Amino acid sequence: MDKNRGLILALLAISTLVCAMGLSSNWLLKHIRLGLEFNGGYEILYAAEPLASGKPPTRDELIAAAAILERRANSLGMAEPEIALEGANRIRIKIAGLSTRDQIREILSGPEAMPVKLVERYTQTVGGVLGATALKETLTAGVAGAMLVLLFMIAMYRLAGLVSVAMLATHLWLMLVLFNLIHATLSLSAVVALCWVSAWRPTRASLRSSASRKCCVPGSA
Repeated sequence: MDKNRGLILALLAISTLVCAMGLSSNWLLKHIRLGLEFNGGYEILYAAEPLASGKPPTRDELIAAAAILERRANSLGMAEPEIALEGANRIRIKIAGLSTRDQIREILSGPEAMPVKLVERYTQTVGGVLGATALKETLTAGVAGAMLVLLFMIAMYRLAGLVSVAMLATHLWLMLVLFNLIHATLSLSAVVALCWVSAWRPTRASLRSSASRKCCVPGSA
């Protein structure tokens, strides 16, 4: 009786989790923050000038100014701003998801004192290098590869493989939840990492397990 009750509770828990994953996955994917590669954004180029007439800005002052700009963007939850120093006195900033120069100006203006005076040289929109279509294709390819690996695991290990598949699916779903909770950015590198987690790691574990069994079982080759 106790065994049946435990089995029923386990099935109910699994069913609840599967329903939660199925109902929320589409919403999670739609609301996740995309990086510049997929979503595009806006960029601005600053020229740094000394606060007072005299020596030109030093490298340390440029680095400090770039760090302040990055903190301003991060404080408003922007998607991984790209900030680069160029030449002797220029700072280029790219922020995903913006469409007007007023937005980027508002984000980068703040009360924190700058070690240099920043003069805006130009602003322009940045198109997504890959775009939404490429993201969809990348995710589709990743899911297809992961499905092949998962089917292989189930065929090889049966119940144990099925449990591993369920745990992996839960892990990926929790990653999507975490990305949304902390407002993390889904960049191309993040997509590659997720595909690696869902496909390569189970394959590597399977190969290691097979090699271990061959070493332990006499006469296996």
